[in-house]
Amino acid sequence: MKKNVKIFSFFTIRYNLRSPGNTPRTTSETIYLNHKKMNTVFYKLQSICEPVLRDEKIDQEQFNIDFQKEAALTEQKITGHILSIDNETQMKAFFNFAMDELSRICDQLFEHLKHDSSDVNILFLMDTMANLRRKYSSKVNSDTKFPLAFRKIYGQRYLNEWENIKSSWAEFGLSERTLKAAAYPFQEFEDSFEEMTWFHFTWINRYMQHLRNMNFSNNYQIQYGLAELLIRMDFNLPAFNVYCTRQITGYLDTLQSKEEQLFMMDRIRKEISQLSSLSKDAFYNFASSSKDFLLSWLDKEESFRARHDLQTSKAFASSENPHKFKFKTWTVRQIAYFFKQLADENILSYDKIKELSEQISYNCCSANETHFQPRTVASKLYSSEPDEVEPIIAFVDDQYEAMKPSFEFFSKLKTFLDPYRKKEIK
Repeated sequence: MKKNVKIFSFFTIRYNLRSPGNTPRTTSETIYLNHKKMNTVFYKLQSICEPVLRDEKIDQEQFNIDFQKEAALTEQKITGHILSIDNETQMKAFFNFAMDELSRICDQLFEHLKHDSSDVNILFLMDTMANLRRKYSSKVNSDTKFPLAFRKIYGQRYLNEWENIKSSWAEFGLSERTLKAAAYPFQEFEDSFEEMTWFHFTWINRYMQHLRNMNFSNNYQIQYGLAELLIRMDFNLPAFNVYCTRQITGYLDTLQSKEEQLFMMDRIRKEISQLSSLSKDAFYNFASSSKDFLLSWLDKEESFRARHDLQTSKAFASSENPHKFKFKTWTVRQIAYFFKQLADENILSYDKIKELSEQISYNCCSANETHFQPRTVASKLYSSEPDEVEPIIAFVDDQYEAMKPSFEFFSKLKTFLDPYRKKEIK
């Protein structure tokens, strides 16, 4: 490495100053911007904040004046440095470093003020950053960070607009699950622990624009359209992927035969693979794309369903038992666990878990669900969490006390009949 090159922070910025005659200086006159030089841009602004961050007693009105005056001067310094740089790459590097530094100072104030995004100094500094972005919009990198206060303000604006869009779809009776999935991007932008950048801001704006322009005529079109839009925009949040798999699984379970299910999975796979992309990059770069995840999940689901017959028997599929025993306070998990204990003691007989699950599904319902699938029952047969088992213990104790007189009667009757039993011949 050349001796006159100095490293600062994460990268080296080199820029050329022009001579008084506006001609480029020679190579030997090239200035390498070092850490000390860069600090002069932000040092005064940071030093003004220090007493506040240390909770020292200050004159708030004077602090506001000093801070906003220095923020305006910092904007001028940044502009001056950018104009002194000839190389486009180095210009972009300096600009984005400057935006990161302003974000850092803004975040320090925001955290200190316990996330008060209405503070006048925070708002002034964000306006300063907005002015710089407007001046040099072509130089903003997709990974340039935003202040936390910016995310809070804009995240709330997006959620408010989403509420208006959601209310315009009220007539279609969309499920809470679908509406929650559609709002995931806005909640992530506002509250996620993950870092949000310029890329996410432009992504959210495009997503909102698509939502405004959507025109549907029924519930199915909205559900399908929202999922398709988020997949095409590569919104790869794990919670959204789970939503998609549950929607697909729920639909497949309504089909009567294995052949119908396998055909439909092929069709869904084809439709997903043919979706054109609306985003160059995934929303989160640490996870696989939503499309890749779903195609992989479909392969595994198809393989599983091809090996196992998940179709319920015709008796259970074609009719609904009108005389189900309703457990008024028990959940599906508690019902399943209770009957599994009876089966383990041979009070109920069954050959396979599938058969027991079908019997429970056909003959029982909970306080909140009049019908649940046998596979749902099968997944809850082995729960033994204390909170889940407590109501079962109370039920068994009550039944035991209620049946005590009967036990005593049969015990006496057994004793009375003993002399009449046939004696064993020796």
